[in-house]
Amino acid sequence: KQALLDMQSINSDSVSEAASLMATSSRDQARKLQTLSYSKRRAILHAVADALESQKDTILAANAIDLENAEKDGTALPLVRRLKLTDAKLATLSSGIRQIADQPDPLGVIKAKRELADGLELSQI
Repeated sequence: KQALLDMQSINSDSVSEAASLMATSSRDQARKLQTLSYSKRRAILHAVADALESQKDTILAANAIDLENAEKDGTALPLVRRLKLTDAKLATLSSGIRQIADQPDPLGVIKAKRELADGLELSQI
């Protein structure tokens, strides 16, 4: 919700700067999420999926505005097509988030391990 409010106050000249700030904030928040327990991370993902479903009308209305702006700005048609959200796309997104939430905890799992030298191991986590 806060991201939407932040984006409303951004003019077109500062979109690149805003995108950079949002990317940095996302990375910082991802690091915070890593410190949470598996059950809390799972609950957050389910809450996101629930919000996508319960706020579908608001999301689609905002997307319609985005599509209008893209058309006015002369955005390439293939990009506009990818931007367009539908009920089906939101349902797929929500379902995918639930599938991720229901997977085993990936944090701390050793994916690969090899010995580089006697007593020196390299692990990919």
